[in-house]
Amino acid sequence: MAARTSTLFLCLCFVAAISLLSGCDHKYEDPKTGLTVRDLGSDLDNRWAFRGVVVESVGDGPAKGRIAAGELISYIVDERNITSEAEYKKALREALKEDDRAVLRISKEIASVTTPEEFGIQVKPDSEQRGVIVAAVSPASKAQEAGIMRESIIYTINNKDVKSVDDYTRIMAGAMAGNSKFTLNIGRQIVASKLSKVGIEKVEERGKAVVVTKMEEKKTEINPAGIEGVMVGDVITHVIDEMK
Repeated sequence: MAARTSTLFLCLCFVAAISLLSGCDHKYEDPKTGLTVRDLGSDLDNRWAFRGVVVESVGDGPAKGRIAAGELISYIVDERNITSEAEYKKALREALKEDDRAVLRISKEIASVTTPEEFGIQVKPDSEQRGVIVAAVSPASKAQEAGIMRESIIYTINNKDVKSVDDYTRIMAGAMAGNSKFTLNIGRQIVASKLSKVGIEKVEERGKAVVVTKMEEKKTEINPAGIEGVMVGDVITHVIDEMK
């Protein structure tokens, strides 16, 4: 099993649990997490959409109490907080390297709105509990003007974690009650072969993140970030690499 080192942290995401372990001897013991994992084996690999490795045992470590024996790990999420232009370029370049895909977490500032209808989005639960998913965006709404698109993941509102539709409704009500600007941190997947093909031409440091200061002008296949709703003024807070 290939290992990859992150300069920040790794988040393990598992999408199914199974109780059947194969008799395959291919296994890997990770002292950092305390996990011992085993290949599915030819009798289970790719059946019933199962792909990944099975947790054989959980020892002392950060995974204890969070992951159980018998669970299937299908991919690892490497989420890196971006605090400089150099970190942004390095993290995005590495995320695109293997599969031409990366997720950008972007903070967008929304102009004052007073009603959900004026903002103009509907949300649905996220099965992976990362946040909530944008299910619909109304034409000519504040959300559309800000570049928020369907299937975006909303992670936070005004730096408050959004883990459910109830969280979203409650936090948004508070944000709109003050009739002031508020900030959404959302995720969009970027598909590009390399950094220069992303469509973001220039970023500058802003606090503990970077702000987009120049975009490729044309929203075509050579500007995937523009197609995904990234705009000048957006703040990039994280680069996420999902590794199968």
